[in-house]
Amino acid sequence: MRNPGLRAPIAAVLTMTLAGLTVAPAATATGALSIAEETAVAAQDAADATNQSFIDADWDGVSSNADAFDDAYDSLVGLRDAEQRVLDGLEDDADALRGTLDDAIADAEAKRLSKVGIDQDLAKSTGDLVQARIDLGVGVQRELDAEDELAGVIRANADANDAYNATVASLFVGPTEPAWAGVFRSNAAVTVQGLPAFYDASAADALPLRETANRLEWVASRARDSHSMFRNHLPRDASFWKHLGDCWKHRDVDEYPECLTEEAVYHLSVYEREAETAEANYDDAEDAATAAEGKRDAARSALDDIVWVNFTAKKTAYDSTETEFDNATDEVDAAGRALVLLRQVVRDAEDAVEDNTDLLSAAIDEWEIADRAAARLQGESDELAGTIRLQRQKVVSFSALFNGLAVAKQDVDDRIADLVDLGTVRDSILVTVPSREGAVHAGDVIEVAFTATNSQLFDLSDATISVTSPLGIAPLCDIPVDGTVPAGATVDCAADYQVTATDLLNGEITVTVVLSGYIPLGPGNPRATVVNRTFVSVTSTTTILVAAVVEPAPEPVAVTTDGAADAAGSGAVNGTADDAAAPVAVSAELSETGAADAFGSLTDAAVLVLVGLALVVVTRRKLLHQK
Repeated sequence: MRNPGLRAPIAAVLTMTLAGLTVAPAATATGALSIAEETAVAAQDAADATNQSFIDADWDGVSSNADAFDDAYDSLVGLRDAEQRVLDGLEDDADALRGTLDDAIADAEAKRLSKVGIDQDLAKSTGDLVQARIDLGVGVQRELDAEDELAGVIRANADANDAYNATVASLFVGPTEPAWAGVFRSNAAVTVQGLPAFYDASAADALPLRETANRLEWVASRARDSHSMFRNHLPRDASFWKHLGDCWKHRDVDEYPECLTEEAVYHLSVYEREAETAEANYDDAEDAATAAEGKRDAARSALDDIVWVNFTAKKTAYDSTETEFDNATDEVDAAGRALVLLRQVVRDAEDAVEDNTDLLSAAIDEWEIADRAAARLQGESDELAGTIRLQRQKVVSFSALFNGLAVAKQDVDDRIADLVDLGTVRDSILVTVPSREGAVHAGDVIEVAFTATNSQLFDLSDATISVTSPLGIAPLCDIPVDGTVPAGATVDCAADYQVTATDLLNGEITVTVVLSGYIPLGPGNPRATVVNRTFVSVTSTTTILVAAVVEPAPEPVAVTTDGAADAAGSGAVNGTADDAAAPVAVSAELSETGAADAFGSLTDAAVLVLVGLALVVVTRRKLLHQK
């Protein structure tokens, strides 16, 4: 009968496991985990059967059920490892997907920021377009106002121009005319407006001529000075002097004319010609400068003298209209240029709005695509995370199953260890029967002594020693009072035995000793918390060699054919002398033993047989002892 308490741990684990899987899909409940539960139950059943087989002393059953447990446990490990590999693969997929998802989210965010930036650019370009159109309206009005102003200035300028552009010669009609009037008769085209310019041109012409005259005057003066200096003080360069006597020390031309070289004479003539040319050039320049200065002075006098004809007012009016005209023209030009620029700004703003609108539309499309891709990957990631959670629950549930089978596995391991220990105990318990010397008669009582040695592993409790062969022997043994034989201890036993004729015929007495008791093995053994015990019985068989006592043979007697002894001892028995020559030897014990005649006739042969059997038995005992 199995122990029902051993199934409690695995039952509790299965209950917990199934309770934890109530949220799992139906397919999971009927999938690998159901197989795992069945395998765990099979393993627990095999462990229970292993324990029960040990309790029932079904040692083959212990081994086979332990093998069944190992097979079921290994299958459960294989299922767990397969589920772990699935979990590892899912987690690897999740890691790869997480990287892809992060990239997709980053891409979507980048496209969103790009869309926001383009949207801001569109708002700015739209605002710029509105402002550009406002500025364009202002520019158009500015150009219209500038054109109106320019038209008025043109009319005023025409009136001032008529007064201001009269010729200077026309202002002096009458009997009296200023001294400078003659200059303007030869320059009749000079107008009031052009008089300052005429003066400036005359002054400009006179100035370089005067500067040229002054410069040529200086050149002529320098040329005269150079000629005089060269003549009076020749250059200090030694190349102008002869290298003779005192010429090198005395360079005075007047005192030492013979020291002057031909080269010095040549240079002196050159300086003289340059001085003459310079003076001629100066005279021409002085005449030209004087004429130009006269023209200039006449223009200056004209400017000074014609104030009475309101030259200043005309000039001011004309200059004013010219300035206004220039200003008005500049304003029209500036307004026109500004209008062109404003129109270009408007076109650029319109193009920017159109471009940004297109860019925004494309950016929105790209962002939506990226966002949908990120959302799809997020969904896949969430779904994979759910799958990983379920798969992790499977793996954790396997752990719970293994935890539930921990006691069962320990039980199986203990039973296998118990089985090994049991074999060791059986093999190590030794019963020894000492050999016996001397011959015996059938019917003699002899003492059979032997020792029983316990194994070194365990104490043997409730120990008993019995002799099952020969029958009728009740040994006396020194087993302790509590019935426990300590590990490795030896028990001495002795018993009386009456030798039979069969023993003598066999030449040995076969002694079978049974040592029984309990050792602490089995479910709840010392490896656990509660001590249990297992019955062990070891049977040892040995032999004691015995030899029969050999009696001396009696004297032979003559016997007649009719059975009467010849008193005279002649040996003739109802027959001839020849017949009396064949005596028959018989044992003196024939009248007493009945069957002893047969035994006595076989004595010699029996001795030989017994000796041969003794050799066989001794050899067998040696082999058994070695084993």
